[in-house]
Amino acid sequence: MKKIIFITLMLVFSYFSLNLFGGILSSFNNTSKIIELQEYCIRNHYNDSIVLLVDFKKHSGKYRMGLYINGKLNLESVCAHGIGKDGKAWLNPKFSNKIGSNLSCLGKFKLLKERKFSNQYVKNWDGIELEGLDLTNSNAKKRGILIHKGYNYPLYPLPELPVSLGCFVVSSEMYDTLISVIHNSKKPIILYSYY
Repeated sequence: MKKIIFITLMLVFSYFSLNLFGGILSSFNNTSKIIELQEYCIRNHYNDSIVLLVDFKKHSGKYRMGLYINGKLNLESVCAHGIGKDGKAWLNPKFSNKIGSNLSCLGKFKLLKERKFSNQYVKNWDGIELEGLDLTNSNAKKRGILIHKGYNYPLYPLPELPVSLGCFVVSSEMYDTLISVIHNSKKPIILYSYY
């Protein structure tokens, strides 16, 4: 009974906080991050006209991921953060590069190919494989950190809902758009997650 009351209160709080205190729109204004990432892409021969940003400072019920094409925001999505081994990263995101941490990691990632994956919760799920390019995410491939879809609705029903073991879980619309963009890009695309 206490669990049902808690979930009901969280849903009510979520509705009012998302609708009274700014909605889900993130108003991405990351000009300096976009320029920084585009310069990195030019220096390292990646696609500098298409970049992905994930701002983990933003509330998980709001849009955290932005797809930028030619410096302009093309699409936004919610994006889960890793819950951690102990489940304590539920309210406040924590980050780690450690294998088995179940936390998200920060830094620049190269988007690789789409592949099937399975874990203790899902079988044969599609995901975009990632290669970590920084010391803060160098174990991403070993950890199986992917971008994958998990939701057919545009926002989480609760204020904080990390349903990830470290992966970037996004809306179906964002995932499908990324697959199309990857297939049409002649150079690798970079995702930059930061806090």
